[in-house]
Amino acid sequence: ETEWAYRISPSCFFDTPSSNPCSLSPYPQYPNTAPVVASIKTTLNDTGQVSLTTSRNPSTSVLAYDSYGNRTDSWHYDYGSGTPGSLLKRIHTDFVTDVAYLGRALRSLPSTTWVSSDSAGSSIVSRTNFEYDNYEPDSNHEELTSRSSVTGHDSTNFGTFLAARGNVTGITSYTNAAAQTGAITAYSQYDILGNVVKTIDARGKATIISYSDNYGAPDNDATTTSTPSQISGLSTFAFPTSTTNPLSWTAYVQYDYFTGMPVNTQDVNGMKSKMLSVDDPLDRPTQTVVALTTDNETQTTIAYDDDSDRQVIVTSDLNTLGDNLLKSVSLYDGLGRTKETRTYEADGNYRAVQTEFDAFGRAYKTSNPLSFK
Repeated sequence: ETEWAYRISPSCFFDTPSSNPCSLSPYPQYPNTAPVVASIKTTLNDTGQVSLTTSRNPSTSVLAYDSYGNRTDSWHYDYGSGTPGSLLKRIHTDFVTDVAYLGRALRSLPSTTWVSSDSAGSSIVSRTNFEYDNYEPDSNHEELTSRSSVTGHDSTNFGTFLAARGNVTGITSYTNAAAQTGAITAYSQYDILGNVVKTIDARGKATIISYSDNYGAPDNDATTTSTPSQISGLSTFAFPTSTTNPLSWTAYVQYDYFTGMPVNTQDVNGMKSKMLSVDDPLDRPTQTVVALTTDNETQTTIAYDDDSDRQVIVTSDLNTLGDNLLKSVSLYDGLGRTKETRTYEADGNYRAVQTEFDAFGRAYKTSNPLSFK
């Protein structure tokens, strides 16, 4: 059960929609009677137990939203018999208020969030601080990576000089949240397109991510790009195409330009795979082949029956490449829920697990494996 409140200004809330319940001039950040969530009550039908998450301060009953519609506090109560139980925690969030961000409509960037075991926030057990757009070079930060000749990007107005982007460049947590000691920070570095090009974890281990275009068709080559004629002379930097871990091992991914689906991969051990979509009207994967050009090469084929049966049939290799002796089938209802899974034997017999759903869409009955001939 969700309780809504309707807002005309930062300090004016009303329980039902009204054009101006507090007789105030409309607040510029809000349309009249902007709805916000006041509380969410959950009741268990079988036991009658009730839990509550609320944005109302239990001491003042004032809703905890800032002037930009961000919820700053929520109080979470345990299950109780007929009514909510005891307080579990309070979650508080401060948001960035720098005009450089507000002027760019970046009004919901959290700067600090903490969790307290008491209502007043006196017993903080967890705290996280967020750093944004620090592009001053040091051991953990770097300038924005420039990109040129990018299709669809205005580099003139959105180049390296633009700092207020809302990119999280540091996340800090604490071993002692109350005292804010024992800081542990993870860092991220970006290019001018908003792509994360490098991460540094809390132990100082760096991972490098490349977005250099790598397009192609399913084959056994995940590193040689074929530039589509549609972007001749330009680049997209749209997908992460290689990742180098802290041990300097690199994995590669190649994509289909038109669908954005991965078509070839190569892991850090040099093992290659390819993914195909053949004659499927929804461009879903129809086959994967792993360990290409090795003695361990195997494939999996996926077939889709979108008619009344709504089945996905998966076959894969058991003894030799392409034998398709392993078979499983998933059946779905009209809402896309899995109602039955089947695992087949070589003689065509299969074992099935069936699931039934109640009127609320919840799975309430699952069978043991049933044998069918």
